[in-house]
Amino acid sequence: MRKAAAVVLAVSLLAVLAVGCGRKSTAGKTEEELFAFDKNGSVTVTSVESFDRDYYSSTELSDMADREIDAYNASNGTDAVKKKKLAVKDGRAELVCVYRSAEDYCRFNEESLYYGTVGGASMSNVDLTPLLGQKELPRGQNTLTSEDLDWMENDPMVVLFGPARIRTDRRIRYCTGNVQPEDNRNAVISDTASESNPALIILYQ
Repeated sequence: MRKAAAVVLAVSLLAVLAVGCGRKSTAGKTEEELFAFDKNGSVTVTSVESFDRDYYSSTELSDMADREIDAYNASNGTDAVKKKKLAVKDGRAELVCVYRSAEDYCRFNEESLYYGTVGGASMSNVDLTPLLGQKELPRGQNTLTSEDLDWMENDPMVVLFGPARIRTDRRIRYCTGNVQPEDNRNAVISDTASESNPALIILYQ
């Protein structure tokens, strides 16, 4: 997911925490990333990383997280980003952050993510045509048409631009082929997802 972080800071836990610090980190390598989407528009992101204590201590990591979040919230509101959990155990670091909105996630991490409506995604120049012809979940009876998309203008939608796991409190209705549903609210985004081939997911209202 972290295109900018991978270029500027390398793929690590500090890529989430230290965007804008202007230095590379060798703290760890991303092992897992889970995005949980709530009906209120918030996004909770859980990142699990390998962690080298010889490079940073867990206390330094926590302090850095607090400084970066406090700096962002000072300009964007006290509830824009919240650190819910940061734990280091057995060479792995788990970070859980709650973002007030997908827009806050994008600004804080300098990354792409969309969570809004079908109409909003179209207005943001997201190409929805890869969804056409996809079967409606879970039974796969109805195929999505352009007319259906017009009627779904206000339906909730998620767009991701890289591999991850997702969880939503609304059922998944349609998705592109780079999304593998595990059940009606959980799915895996494959490593074929990218800026040019985003994962598109329409949810039931």
